[in-house]
Amino acid sequence: MTGAGTGTARTAARAIAAEGTHAVATGQRPGPLETTAAGPDRLTPPAADITGERLPPVA
Repeated sequence: MTGAGTGTARTAARAIAAEGTHAVATGQRPGPLETTAAGPDRLTPPAADITGERLPPVA
């Protein structure tokens, strides 16, 4: 679930995890992701920064 640090994505990630599915909650800021993951046990909160340059296409 991208953007799971706040808002609707946080709510959705927690709901999915509460139903028993393991969810990966991603976002750019570790603090809000830690808050999201403090809920259900089935949330993994890796912080991800996707603002860097794109990799060249694979030939």
